[in-house]
Amino acid sequence: MSELLSQDEVDALLDGVEDGAVASGAGGEAIAGSNGPYDLSCNNRRLNGWQKQLGLVDDNLGKCLGHSMLGLLHKTTEVNMEGVRMLRFSDFVDGLETPTGLNSFQLEPAGGIIMVAMDAHLVYSLVESFFGGAGRRVAIQSKGFTATERRVMQLGLKTILASVKRAWKQLESQQLSLCECEHNPQASAAFAPADVVMVRRYSIKFEGGGGELGLVMSGELVETLFEAGGVQRPPTSDNSEDVMRRRASDFRATVAGEVSGASVSLKQLLNMSCGDIIPIDSPELVDVTVNGVKKFSARVGEIDGRVGLSIVDPHEVSKS
Repeated sequence: MSELLSQDEVDALLDGVEDGAVASGAGGEAIAGSNGPYDLSCNNRRLNGWQKQLGLVDDNLGKCLGHSMLGLLHKTTEVNMEGVRMLRFSDFVDGLETPTGLNSFQLEPAGGIIMVAMDAHLVYSLVESFFGGAGRRVAIQSKGFTATERRVMQLGLKTILASVKRAWKQLESQQLSLCECEHNPQASAAFAPADVVMVRRYSIKFEGGGGELGLVMSGELVETLFEAGGVQRPPTSDNSEDVMRRRASDFRATVAGEVSGASVSLKQLLNMSCGDIIPIDSPELVDVTVNGVKKFSARVGEIDGRVGLSIVDPHEVSKS
């Protein structure tokens, strides 16, 4: 208790219990106050200190996930933050339906576990979208996912994890390895039932469906990540000139070097047969064209048994 309350607070609390001003719970785990039962093993004071940084994470993740799902489904996707809760893992799984896609990953070198929970509505909607369905509502049955549903869920999971790592800068350097894949919440052993976890819930909506996504981490892991440094804001959006320059740098161009040529009559050309040789002069410098436009001058050489061009300095060309 001394790790949660100061000595003065402990003394005042004990005095209140003795005087009858404060009622104690039968099990000694919760203390009734003006705001209702207070769970001493689930303190949220640390969470309050992270609110600003966690807000940046949520904002970043919503944007990154929306863009990534658009690329995956080719549909506009709306991602909304539904809330943050800190509760025991047993209470979290008790509130889930069967089936729910629970995929847990071990983080290295942080050493913690992050769980991605995808409810059945989200999984079914992804399957419908992938196979061109009209977004019909599928009744949830208490059974496992089919092989096709698991495959589509893994495709969506890959996109979700990439978005999470982009949004949460501290996770960029972490290696994620799958340690559990479970569809029955009650069978999950990623966390101990008494472990206090932070659950971040997001709603995902797109044309024809959607569902709920949950990110589950222990409070200790979140604290470890934040101790490594604050969350960085994403870079400000580039202006149109920067965007065009970046896209232009990825364009593909055809580069050619015209070595030389020869002038022959049509009669000579028609009389040629296999093995005939056309003599040509090899110039010292050749023109190098990019998409048909002269760009450089070069010398002809050989690289690993293939003809190569060595670009020369324009000043050297002018001197020659």
